[in-house]
Amino acid sequence: MKPVFFCLLFLASVSRAQLMFQLNEDKLLRYVYSDGDEFNQPALDEQRWTNGLGWTRVLFTQDLAFNPNNVVLKDGILQLILNKQDSIYTMYDWEIDTALLKRKKWTLTDNKWQTHYSAGCIISKQKYHYGFYEIKFKVEEGRGIWPAYWFFGGNKNEEIDIFELKCERNNSVHVEAHCPQGCGREHKNKLGFKTNWGGWLPLSNYLHEGYNTMQLQWAQGELLWFVNGYPLAYFKGDFPNPMNLYLNTSIAKDGEVFKPGPNKKTGFPNTYSVDYFRAWKLLDETGDPVLQANKNFVLSEPFELGKAALPKKRRGVMYNKKQLNAQQGFITLSFSDNQLSVVVSGELREEKKVNIVLKSLNTNSIWQVNNNLTQVWKSDINPNTDYELELIIDVNKKRYTQKIKLEK
Repeated sequence: MKPVFFCLLFLASVSRAQLMFQLNEDKLLRYVYSDGDEFNQPALDEQRWTNGLGWTRVLFTQDLAFNPNNVVLKDGILQLILNKQDSIYTMYDWEIDTALLKRKKWTLTDNKWQTHYSAGCIISKQKYHYGFYEIKFKVEEGRGIWPAYWFFGGNKNEEIDIFELKCERNNSVHVEAHCPQGCGREHKNKLGFKTNWGGWLPLSNYLHEGYNTMQLQWAQGELLWFVNGYPLAYFKGDFPNPMNLYLNTSIAKDGEVFKPGPNKKTGFPNTYSVDYFRAWKLLDETGDPVLQANKNFVLSEPFELGKAALPKKRRGVMYNKKQLNAQQGFITLSFSDNQLSVVVSGELREEKKVNIVLKSLNTNSIWQVNNNLTQVWKSDINPNTDYELELIIDVNKKRYTQKIKLEK
């Protein structure tokens, strides 16, 4: 895990703290860090996040209330806690789903409602749009436990589920795209019949066994999902409206969506842990990207290659082979205290014919990066003398190059 620095990460100070390069068969995409939270501060940054669901405290169908006390920051980790806890809430009129109560034939007395579970939820105050988004996270086992990482808040019925999990089967993730007019009309199965897009995707390992990363590439006209840098799913369609980011845990209920609910073996409290949230913006193809030194931006160690949860099934309507088989991985660079750090993720970590080199265009010094692809590669670099670098990537008999400027 990363060391803890009790400081806030503001956009003005970290906007160039990280560069990321996405490699596929025909091009190298360039991203710059634009926003995020390392959760290193002692309490939730309320200028950045709303603690709670926003439009209601209570989910009637799940006997659940979102409680600010269930959001905890500890040792550089955001903990979203689910607990078995009986509470009685006096509901505001704007919180009451009258249509649901009528359909279920439920009644409120003096606007009071009893819940049996409490959960943690945070929502970004900023709305995000096209870009690249990542969290590093870990869940705990438990039947009925329902953590999620999603975008919502554009037009009505627009939603991007980067993942929803059921912790009794956390060797799979559920991904979904919700559109105002439905998202399945242009998708066909192998037999040519129209089918809805979205569903469960199996993974090679369980997500409670260690920390993993989950990424979304949100571009105009398409969405791409990745787990630990490996391509997972592809959706063709545009979401033209910015949305808020949601991180929350929840509880399923027997007979309702995402059933089953908990049983006697489900342990409480149950914690959904998030190491960081990071957002990048795609750079245009003009000019050399700048990597700026920042002491507050601390890299976490990457996942262990043998324990990582990787895509297990690469077929079906959710896996577009033409789009996803071209994805080879990511190279991420950070600069702090005259030390350059490089993280390699995705299939580049396993490719035997990969050679990654950094070369100083000022002193002709050369650093060989690919000796430790399963770790954070680090090297001391003096930006006073080596302030113009060239990243050279050789893979599958192809060479990609990119100039980078270092700034103090």
